[in-house]
Amino acid sequence: MTKRSIEQQIAQANDRLSRLKARQKKIEVRQQIVLGAAMLAVARADAKNADAVLALLEQADMRDAETRDLAPVIEELKQLKEQGSQNG
Repeated sequence: MTKRSIEQQIAQANDRLSRLKARQKKIEVRQQIVLGAAMLAVARADAKNADAVLALLEQADMRDAETRDLAPVIEELKQLKEQGSQNG
């Protein structure tokens, strides 16, 4: 009986650990989303900022799917950069 109780405790501890890990992952994903939104807002506000974000993106190690997903944003930032260089 004691052995089963210990096994149940282990199972409960594992379940709790899984829930905590899931919660941690959710927090990390939320942080990434908020940071990305903030960086995009800053980049869209000014041509110099757009250039800086583009430079950072060039340094980032992104998978092909991520690059493909960001292609419209990258193009938008390049246009902002070009407009800024034409205006100033």
